[in-house]
Amino acid sequence: MNLTRYLGVFAPNSKLRARIVPGKRTKPRSRSVEPSKQPASPERTEPARLTWAQKAEKLERDRELQALRNEKAAAKALRAEIKQIILQHDQRTKEARDDDVRNMTA
Repeated sequence: MNLTRYLGVFAPNSKLRARIVPGKRTKPRSRSVEPSKQPASPERTEPARLTWAQKAEKLERDRELQALRNEKAAAKALRAEIKQIILQHDQRTKEARDDDVRNMTA
């Protein structure tokens, strides 16, 4: 038994419910309007709800994308670390060369 009552725009017969709640209405309105007097605006199409299989596929895609992003971030961090090591090595070799030059002139 459903003991929840919805009021306002969430009420079952609210005119604004279709704009807020996704999905199709379960009951058509009993209000009769002639086709010529209906508003000219096109009907709003609501996005379809995903089935559990579609949700599972989406979750798997999201996980794969996240893993790819993590791999890219790890590769970027590794490149930065390698660059730092190379720069440190270049600095040490430059200092060693400078020391050799100083020893030769002295």
